Amino acid sequence: MKEFTGPQASDFIAERYRWFTVTAVPRVNIWLARGDGIAFYVNSDLGSPDVGDVRMISFGSADAQIESNDVPQTLPDGIGGSVNWRYQLEGTYRGDPLFVPENLPEPPEDEYDDTGCDDDDWDEDYSDPCEED
Repeated sequence: MKEFTGPQASDFIAERYRWFTVTAVPRVNIWLARGDGIAFYVNSDLGSPDVGDVRMISFGSADAQIESNDVPQTLPDGIGGSVNWRYQLEGTYRGDPLFVPENLPEPPEDEYDDTGCDDDDWDEDYSDPCEED
């Protein structure tokens, strides 16, 4: 098991979560602020369509997903509502809050909205033009 430094953990998240890093880092910083650590699990099943998928899990306190400092090699079943035998421990981090690396890739244009609706065009009565009647 690898123990990440802060920059290594930030870079690992950025590589795996790409543009979603801007939402992932604040979430894990909540865990770090309360003294918990982050365990990084990677789907290592070569036959899985989700091979390489990463799950970040808090560990340490009674408020964490794993209420122990001893992090298991395989992600325990039930976390995330899944059977998790495919997810193997890649490493952990515990320390200062992480940062969002600069120069993240831009999301594909259809990543967030494929409706063709322009969320910036609010109606005069401030109702959402994208909301169906």
